[in-house]
Amino acid sequence: MRSIVFLALAIVAGISGCTPAVQEAKLFPVKGRVTLNGDPLTGCTLVLITIKADPGAEDAYSGVLNDKGEFELSSLKGKAGAAAGNYKVTFQMAATEDVNSEASRQAAMKAMMSGGGKPVEKKEAPFPNEYSDFKTSPKEIEITREANELLIAL
Repeated sequence: MRSIVFLALAIVAGISGCTPAVQEAKLFPVKGRVTLNGDPLTGCTLVLITIKADPGAEDAYSGVLNDKGEFELSSLKGKAGAAAGNYKVTFQMAATEDVNSEASRQAAMKAMMSGGGKPVEKKEAPFPNEYSDFKTSPKEIEITREANELLIAL
């Protein structure tokens, strides 16, 4: 009888151990600068949409562009960096007047992940319209397994 109990416990332990825990991907520092026709791009949020990345990577990473076009990427959860992998470069207008706010960054990432929302008209955005949606963005970049310093030239 004891062997049946041990066998049952072993089966239950084996089944519960079969489901792998979802681990978050390791994040690597990513900072850089975005230019448009050689000038700094400002007044928007850079959103990198995951094409193929390390297991456990988030769907997107973002960084608000400052007045010099500089950014530092962070995850949806607010952790600094991005997982190694390939990404589509997109941009989103700030959801509020304050493009540097956390709420603005989160709103931009959610809009891009849901398909970009409505297209941004060229006169409203400081970036070319094709970059407002991951489906039409022509630019891809790679994040490596080390500190990344990017220059994204449009």
